Formats: sequence, structure tokens, C-alpha cells
Amino acid sequence: MAQSLFPEFFVYGEPARALDVGFLHVETVQARASVHRGQVLAHKHPQMAQITFWTNGSGVYRIEDKTWSFSAPTVSFMPSGVVHGFDIEPGTDAIVVSVADAALAAIAEHSALPLDQPVLITARGEEALWQRLGGTVRMIQAEYAEAQAGAEKILPPLIAVALSHIARLDAQSHAITMPAAVVLGG
Repeated sequence: MAQSLFPEFFVYGEPARALDVGFLHVETVQARASVHRGQVLAHKHPQMAQITFWTNGSGVYRIEDKTWSFSAPTVSFMPSGVVHGFDIEPGTDAIVVSVADAALAAIAEHSALPLDQPVLITARGEEALWQRLGGTVRMIQAEYAEAQAGAEKILPPLIAVALSHIARLDAQSHAITMPAAVVLGG
């Protein structure tokens, strides 16, 4: 896939720009509904990664040259530079947490998720893990929206926790989808 063929955005619909070291942005997919109208074309973010936690609805997600159908709960992690996009049904929404690569580097040492590969997990794994992830992402959203004193100290550890929850769900979804070992006698 020729990476240069895809537009680069700051957040979807806005041209790429230099980011401050500690840049962090949180919004819902529906906040940009007037821009994408349910179809987010293939694009990439050159200097930031994103966590997208689908809270309700369904759609089709594209990462590089692969496509998956999904329904909530679903979560993805996209490192910077990864081509992605999606089409969603009416009423579908997600919380999107965008983090500058420089800030993510400091968070990485506290995250159980490797941050160099995209991850998409669709409604597999323990309900309790999904609830923890949802609670953590909603805390990130609230801290960002309220912008109270000390938010810059609280948000990075919360993001590390969310990433670690994604790692647990990823490990569990692999365990669920992996076929049982077959032993052949000789």
C-alpha cells in the first residue's frame, strides 16, 4: 500500500500540523459527524497515535489493506502513520483519544501494550475487562473535558492504564480465537 496516497490529518478533516510534546485531544466520533457523515475515508496521522473505544453501534473498520465488521464494544489502537478509516451505521459513536508520539513515548514504559502495531479488538473477552476499559476511557474523557488543575498529571497514567487494558483484551481475544493444539501420534 503506497502510504503517500493517503491524506494526513491532525484530527480528521483538519490538515496535519506540528504537535506540542504533551499534545492530547479527546472527542467523540459524532463530534465530527458533519465532516465525515458516517464515512471516515482512509487517512493517517503523522505524529500521533489514537485509541478509539466504540461505545455503541456498528460499522466496518479498515486498517491498511484489511477490513473488519464490528459492533460495540470494540477498541482500536492506531500508532502514528498507520492508514485507517471506517464506515459507521447511524447512531454509532466512539471516544477517540489522540496522543502525540512524544507524549506516548513517556507513557510507553507504563503500558503493557506494544505501541508499534495497530490493534483492533471486537467484542471478545471478559465483560469485566470491557467495563474496566470503558470506565478508564470515560475518565480520560471527563478529565480532558473538565480541564481541572492537575489534569496534565492525571491523563498520562490513565492513558497507560487504558492501553494496558487493551493489551489484556488482546491477549484474551487471541486465547479465545486460537484453535486448540492438535497432537498427532506417530
